Amino acid sequence: MTSTNLFFDNVLKSLSILSASAPSTLLQTSDTLLQSFHEHLQKYTVTMLPSYTYLLPTGQEAGTAIAVDLGGSTLRVAVIQIFPLAKALDNIEGKSPEPMKVVLRESWVVKDSVKKLRSKAFFDWIAERIAGVVEAVGAGNGRGMVVGVTWSFPIEQTSLASGNVQKMGKAYETWDEIVGTDLKSHFDAALGRRGLRVRMNALMNDTEATLLSHAHANPATRLSLICGTGLNAALRLPLSAIGSWKLGIRPKQWTKVAKEVLVNTEVSMFGGGIFPLCDADRELDRNGNHPGFQPLEQLTGGRNLGEICRLIMVAGVKEGVLFEGVMPWGLEKSFSIDTSFLSTFEEKPTQQAAALLAFLFKFNKPPTDKDISSIRTICEAISNRAALYLAIAVFTLWRLQRDTSLSDPRIPDATIPQESEPVTVAYCGAVLEKHPTVRHQCQRMLDLLVEAEEPGESRRRKRLVLEAAGDSGLLGAAVGAIMNEDDERAGGRGLTASL
Repeated sequence: MTSTNLFFDNVLKSLSILSASAPSTLLQTSDTLLQSFHEHLQKYTVTMLPSYTYLLPTGQEAGTAIAVDLGGSTLRVAVIQIFPLAKALDNIEGKSPEPMKVVLRESWVVKDSVKKLRSKAFFDWIAERIAGVVEAVGAGNGRGMVVGVTWSFPIEQTSLASGNVQKMGKAYETWDEIVGTDLKSHFDAALGRRGLRVRMNALMNDTEATLLSHAHANPATRLSLICGTGLNAALRLPLSAIGSWKLGIRPKQWTKVAKEVLVNTEVSMFGGGIFPLCDADRELDRNGNHPGFQPLEQLTGGRNLGEICRLIMVAGVKEGVLFEGVMPWGLEKSFSIDTSFLSTFEEKPTQQAAALLAFLFKFNKPPTDKDISSIRTICEAISNRAALYLAIAVFTLWRLQRDTSLSDPRIPDATIPQESEPVTVAYCGAVLEKHPTVRHQCQRMLDLLVEAEEPGESRRRKRLVLEAAGDSGLLGAAVGAIMNEDDERAGGRGLTASL
């Protein structure tokens, strides 16, 4: 065997340890991960965080809401109409009826100058853009309208609509003077200063928004998965499954009605010592700002998949088995390859793949067809591994949700899908949306795991089905706002108020 073949064979073996294993080994990996989930439900950790949302949509919600979605680099605002599933808008083009209609959507890049604003000016900037959208749809000052906010940053939630601000990251400086204060109070004050007569009544993170938005459109939705730059997931669990340290002190009115609760798993932080690693994974972890902090995200997140590929390519050049041992200019720069590189290499012909390399890096000699083939094989192995690890994580969260040791006798069986019904996993994020290999392979691995759990019973078992949940940050905020408004009208008044 030549040195070239030996190098790449060893890399492929290290990337394929689990994928080359028997289904029983995959289930054992799931067992270990499930035990970790159980432990973190009881520990005072930054994982398995219960929200204040204790219901999933019924599909009967209806109304109009203002949705606000603030992310790391973008603010989005929309006015959205929610329709009951049975009365969803007819589509004259013959497509499936949609249970939601975006009346108007606007987005703005949050420039560094905005991120440096002090708190009052920052929330005034947001309020000004909310006002512009409300006025553009002819709603004047928005009197009587409800506002749902998707806040894609850490927050210590204190009610369905409020929470204490934590460090934001992503170069935002606003948090510095308001950390520990109620986010809702800052929104309310800014909206009032702008003359808006709207009411913020829903606050959630992006995984919760994804679950709520898709559950309204498809009541079989039980989990959400976000895999873009980062990784996270959410699901609903019995309140009895969560340790008292996690829940903290909550209003009696809330604990009286809440039987289940949506849980932000922070699943990116799981998997350490459970999922096999290759040398590139270990190097990536050593070079990071917080080694060991987010093991599963490091193996599946969009920011990292391209970097794993780059590290393997660099090692190949140093071994003299890639690019004739000559390092291309730019290849040694960290994160110079993104995840789209993998999908391009997997899908495009050799000529287009070579053109991409030439665009990214400067070569003394053009890459050979053998170079291209070797890199393509590595890209496929990285993508397939990410899909498998995602599938194991999702499958194990589903196992957690079905764990009878966590069951609560107060929850009627009617709330649980029948065995013959598929269970939907709502997903969003570039890795799953724009990388078909990962999405298709993840679904295939989910099917394999479900079948392996009880061989021969697959037709009578639930099937985990991945479904895209586009624009979920906005749609989920709107659904949450309408749900909370309906809940208040039904007698749950006060549950949106903070402690």
